[in-house]
Amino acid sequence: MSEQQESRNHSRSVYRLVANSLIWISVGVLILLLITFAMNPSLGAAALIVTEGLLIGASFLTIALLPRRPIWQAALPLIAVTYLAILTFALVIVDLLAAALPILALVVLLAALTGRRDLTGAVAALCAATGAALMLIGRGMVGQLDLGFLLPLLQITAPAIVIGLVWMATDQLMRSREQAVALAEGRAAEAEAARGAAEAARREAEARQEEQARLLELVQTLELPVLAVGRGVLAVPLIGSLDSRRLDAIRAAVLEAIGRERAHTVVFDLTGIAEIDTAIAQGLIQTAKAVKLLGARPLISGVRAPVARALAGLGVGLEGFQPVANLHEAFVDANAA
Repeated sequence: MSEQQESRNHSRSVYRLVANSLIWISVGVLILLLITFAMNPSLGAAALIVTEGLLIGASFLTIALLPRRPIWQAALPLIAVTYLAILTFALVIVDLLAAALPILALVVLLAALTGRRDLTGAVAALCAATGAALMLIGRGMVGQLDLGFLLPLLQITAPAIVIGLVWMATDQLMRSREQAVALAEGRAAEAEAARGAAEAARREAEARQEEQARLLELVQTLELPVLAVGRGVLAVPLIGSLDSRRLDAIRAAVLEAIGRERAHTVVFDLTGIAEIDTAIAQGLIQTAKAVKLLGARPLISGVRAPVARALAGLGVGLEGFQPVANLHEAFVDANAA
C-alpha cells in the first residue's frame, strides 16, 4: 500500500471518529430538547429538534459514504448540517450566542480534515461572516426560546463539546502521523536491508568474477604451456586436442618466450596428444621453421605409436624437428649442446 493511500485511510479514520462522536452528542442534546419541548412546546424547540435529527442523519450518511467516495465529498453533508445546527441554535437561543460562535470553529475543523485547502478556505470565510452577522443582529432578535434550567447546562457543555471534539481529532491525527512515521521508518529499514543485500550480491559477483578470471588464466596457462626448464631450454608439453587456433597461440607464445628467455632449445612433447591430422602436422612444421628463424633448435619428444602410424598413413613427416625418445633425453641433448 502506498503512503498516499495510507494517509487517506488515516484521514477517513479521523472523520469516522468525529462523526460517531457527533452522533452521541446530538443524541444527548436531542433528549434535552425533547424534554424542553414537552415542558414548553414552541416553534423554536421544534426547529432545534429537527436540526438535531438532521445532524444525526448527516453523521450516519458521512460514515456510509467514507469507504466509497472521496473524503471531501463524504464530509459535505456533515459540514453543511453542522453549520446549519450551530446557526439555528444561535438564532433560536440568543443566550447561547456567546457559546455558539466558538463552535463555528468546529465546522472549519471538519472542513480542514478533508485535506482540501479550497474547501477549508471557503468554509472558514463563511463561518467568519456568519459570526460577524450574528454578533450584529443577535441582540435584536425577539421571541427566543427560553430553556429555563437547561440553559446553564448547555452554556457549560457547548465549549466542552468543541474542545473534546478538537482533542479527539488532533489526537487521532497525531496517531496517524506516528503510524506514517513508523511506516516510513520501516520502509527505510527495508530499503537499507535491500541495499545491504544488493551490496553483498555485488561483492559475491565480484568474487565470482575474480575466481573466473583466475580459472581462465589457469586454463590459458594449461592451454599454452611454455615452461623454462633450464638455462636456454624451453619445454612445450602439448596435451589434449589441437586445432589451428590453439596452434597459432602456441606458436606466438613459444616465439615470445624464445626472445624473453634467450632460449637455444625448444622441446615439443607430444606425450599427451592422442591423435593428429595433416593440418596439425603442417602447423607444427611451420612452428619449427619459425623457431629456427629465431636461432633456436626445435626438438620433439614423446611421439607415441598411434601418432607415428597416423603420420605415416598421412604421408606427412615432422620435418624440421629433431626427434628424441622422451623429455629426459631431450634435456640431456639440450644441455650437451
